[in-house]
Amino acid sequence: MHAGDGIDALYAPDCGRAIALLQTAGTLRHAVYNVGSGRVTANAEVAAAIAKAVPGAPIDMAEGRSPESPDEDHRLDVTRLQDDTGFTPAHGIDGAVADYVAWLGGRTEASPNR
Repeated sequence: MHAGDGIDALYAPDCGRAIALLQTAGTLRHAVYNVGSGRVTANAEVAAAIAKAVPGAPIDMAEGRSPESPDEDHRLDVTRLQDDTGFTPAHGIDGAVADYVAWLGGRTEASPNR
């Protein structure tokens, strides 16, 4: 894993909300919508968020970008989604990781789905 590589990441609860907004919209002007954050989140950002939420977590990754990484970062164009539903993600990477870590902390063998 390389620190400079990334993807258009969207926390699952935000993804579900975006899909719900599309499903319940009174009118949709398009047949296809991208569901995403509209920005690229680098692995280094994820690592920093994990380090904040779980101090001392072992995180090991190479600097820069991987040789296989595309020359350009590809983010999803979420203009249609935003225009037709008003969707914006509720969670940035720090909030998403902190929420997920908290959710993992509440899991037990007796209740794996919390």
